[in-house]
Amino acid sequence: MKADMVSIDTQFHTAFDQSIKPLLANFGIDAPDLWVGELVLDSRKVEIHKAFVAVKGYTQDGRDFIPQAISLGAKVILAQCEDQAMHGHTEMREQTVIVSFYQLSEKLSEVAACFYQYPANSMSVIAVTGTNGKTSTVQLINQLADLMGERSASIGTLGSGVYKSSLQNELKTTTNTTPDAISMQSLLAGFVG
Repeated sequence: MKADMVSIDTQFHTAFDQSIKPLLANFGIDAPDLWVGELVLDSRKVEIHKAFVAVKGYTQDGRDFIPQAISLGAKVILAQCEDQAMHGHTEMREQTVIVSFYQLSEKLSEVAACFYQYPANSMSVIAVTGTNGKTSTVQLINQLADLMGERSASIGTLGSGVYKSSLQNELKTTTNTTPDAISMQSLLAGFVG
């Protein structure tokens, strides 16, 4: 079932640049003190200060794109591994540290939420599900929040973004109605910031 969402901010945060060392310590991994500013699942979006997250998906295996991520300058790669004994194993390839992470695909939402400083905790989040009327309901909630003097944002069929007014509302196009775990946390963090 797909869901359109609306969020209403109650606090504001800034920059996400951080060391992977304390981030991964939350998952029992002793990682080097390397700083990254973003997590990405798509190897084509890798840049020097982004960490590539290589998980096995439904149709493709992100681990197959590790060489591409390295060539694009990834400082850090979190790579899903099947062997629990390999959890936390680090390997250096060229200028890139590859960290093996057991059950990464299952923990992806938690890793992303931790990286982006749990943005959902700083706002009220409303999920709208059903067969018909989700987009209209989200727009009505945005308009109501605006009339009440609250800042709101939405993620859904029409795109994502902070609500400004029905005349000025410019949403960024999203690939899917419901984004992947990393994109969701990044979007929510952007709404807070």
